[in-house]
Amino acid sequence: MKKAILILLLSACCGCITLNTPEPTVEPPPVADPVTVTTEPTEPELPPSPVGSQTFLWKPISESSGKMVTLLPSRLNGIATGCFVENPDGSVAERGTFGGYHNGNRGHWRFTHPGADYGLNCKLVAQVASGVEKWNIANGANRYEQHSP
Repeated sequence: MKKAILILLLSACCGCITLNTPEPTVEPPPVADPVTVTTEPTEPELPPSPVGSQTFLWKPISESSGKMVTLLPSRLNGIATGCFVENPDGSVAERGTFGGYHNGNRGHWRFTHPGADYGLNCKLVAQVASGVEKWNIANGANRYEQHSP
């Protein structure tokens, strides 16, 4: 036994012992079963119809949020690309967020403040491909309707 220990010590000092430690094995990730995705054919989405109410509405307090919402005449459906409130000096007070077509098939644009916050003599501006359409709002706190031909 002393002889075996001595050989072991001498071998360790000389660096001639090789320890056989197993290499760590890394398991490959499992292969997922192939997935087949099937989709039902859908009808192409039609552009919104211009048929509906032709009345512009500035609604200073909406029932859903208590904030201002404006409804554009349905003739602007699919062509209005943006909507914003313009201050009397021509600067942009706020850009609206499109909320869909409702209430007489009119595009709804929602804002983050009640209409009164936009003050006096502001404008509602709808951006369309041919330029802009504007409605003068004498007092942002008041409801305003204008029928378009």
